[in-house]
Amino acid sequence: MQFWPRKRASGVMPRVRSWKIGQEPNLSGFIGYKVGMCHVMAKDTLKSSLTKGDTISVPATILECPPMRIAAARVYAQDEFGNNRVINTIVLSSDKVIKHGGFKPLSKDSLSSNIKKLQQITSDSSSNAKEIRLVVFSNISKGFLSRKVPLFLEVPIAKDIQSAVSFISDKIDKDIKVSDVFSEGGYADVHGITKGKGVSGPVKRFGISIRAKKSEKTKRGPGSLGPWTGEGPVMYRVAHAGQMGFFQRVDYNKYILKIDSDPNKINNKSGFHRYGKVKHEYLLIKGSVQGPAKRPIVLSFPIRIHPTKEKFKVEVKEVIV
Repeated sequence: MQFWPRKRASGVMPRVRSWKIGQEPNLSGFIGYKVGMCHVMAKDTLKSSLTKGDTISVPATILECPPMRIAAARVYAQDEFGNNRVINTIVLSSDKVIKHGGFKPLSKDSLSSNIKKLQQITSDSSSNAKEIRLVVFSNISKGFLSRKVPLFLEVPIAKDIQSAVSFISDKIDKDIKVSDVFSEGGYADVHGITKGKGVSGPVKRFGISIRAKKSEKTKRGPGSLGPWTGEGPVMYRVAHAGQMGFFQRVDYNKYILKIDSDPNKINNKSGFHRYGKVKHEYLLIKGSVQGPAKRPIVLSFPIRIHPTKEKFKVEVKEVIV
C-alpha cells in the first residue's frame, strides 16, 4: 500500500511535484540520461566512519548530462483562490528544435523585444506576477541516443522575480552545464521512471506466499478475496495481477561522487552496454538509479536533506568501468 495506484506512467519523462529553490538564481533541476553502473575506488573522509582513511569500493551510476538551453519563460500570478496560474508565456530562443515543445522559434529582433516584454511584465505591479519558471531543453547533438527531438522541462529559478529576470537575460542562447547547477560532494533527488515489466501476477507483484499443493483453483493467487458479499466488489487491498514496473519513483538524497567534462576517462573501446559512448559532461551518483539504460532522469535539489548531519563523504581516486 506504499504506492497507489500501481499504474503505468504517462511517459518516460518524470514529473517533479516539489522543488527546492537555491539561494542564488539558478536552475532547480537538470535532465540526465542513465548510462550504466561502475564502481569507484575512493578514500573515506567522514570523521565518524569506521573506515575513515581507508580506500573503499563504492557502487556508482553514470548519468550523461548534455547542456541545457532556455526555450521560454512562464510568468505565474496568484488567482483569487491563492493558486498560481500562468498569465504569460514568452519565447526566448531562436533554436529551431523548440518547435517540438510547442514554441515558435524567434528571429534576433523578436528575441530582444521579448526580453523587454518580460522585463515590463515583471516590473508592472498590476500584473501581480509572483514567480517566473523556465522551460529548458537538452541541447543534444546529432546521433545522441538516436534522438531527434529534445526533452523539455519546466523549472523554477529564483524566489525573487528581479533576480530571475537578470539570470534569464544572462543565459539566453547560452549552454547551461550540469557543473553550473550541482557540485561534487553534494546531494540531489533523483526522479525517474522504473523498468517496465508488463503485467505480472500477485506473487511477483506483491510478494504473497505460494499456496499449498492441494489448494483449490490456483496456487499463485490470493487465498481470500475478502468477506462473502455475493456479487459485490472486491476490495482494492486484495493482491491481484496487474501492471508491474514503469512507475514514477523518487530517490531522495543521492550523493554526487564526481562531475567531469572529459568522457574519455570512462569510455571503453566498445562503449557501454545498450548505450554506446558518453559524449557530454557526466556525473557519478552513489548507488543505483531507477530505470534502464538511456532512460531520462531529472535531478533536483534535495528537499529532505539534514542541514548539519553528514552520512557519507569520500575523495574519489579511481573510476573502474
